[in-house]
Amino acid sequence: GCMKPFSKDDTSKLYQAMRSAGKWLDIFQKKMPVDGQKNFTSSQLQERVELYFEKVETLDAKIISAELKNRLIEKTKSVLAKFTEGDFIMSAKHNDFAPWNLMKSENSVIGFDYADVEYDSVYYDVYHFTRALNTFKLKPIKKVTVIENCKREFLEGFGRDIPLNHPTRIYFNIFFSLERIQMLLRAR
Repeated sequence: GCMKPFSKDDTSKLYQAMRSAGKWLDIFQKKMPVDGQKNFTSSQLQERVELYFEKVETLDAKIISAELKNRLIEKTKSVLAKFTEGDFIMSAKHNDFAPWNLMKSENSVIGFDYADVEYDSVYYDVYHFTRALNTFKLKPIKKVTVIENCKREFLEGFGRDIPLNHPTRIYFNIFFSLERIQMLLRAR
């Protein structure tokens, strides 16, 4: 069947839901205090990326050349050098925070599927969610402007303005790309 295009009212409700999702994540992180170590170190974050390189190499050494690997490791180091103290903050992470793990309730949105909750960067779920929104470019929404507005509303609800060139965004683009390569290699 054909899907009807979003009406202005539907789009408004979608944006409201995205803002509520951002608020929900902010509250979730604040209600789950971190015990023990409160911040990552630069070396811990670097090790995470290098671990994914090792996992990818174990599955198929030919997919990433040594030159590309070295360039990505150096890029990760240069990005981490630009982190501020606040960029290393640990927080609760849902670990699969995405639009398909949300339910609408009265006037808000509620997250569910807590099977893999643990502690990670305060930004992990933020970037996971915005990357998940990108999948809708291939599905029902398809309008890039609507998706970009959803991201903006989500970040507004989360309460932090994160510029496109923010070092944490670049770090997580590298991290999630390597994670995705590993998942694809395991699936074949």
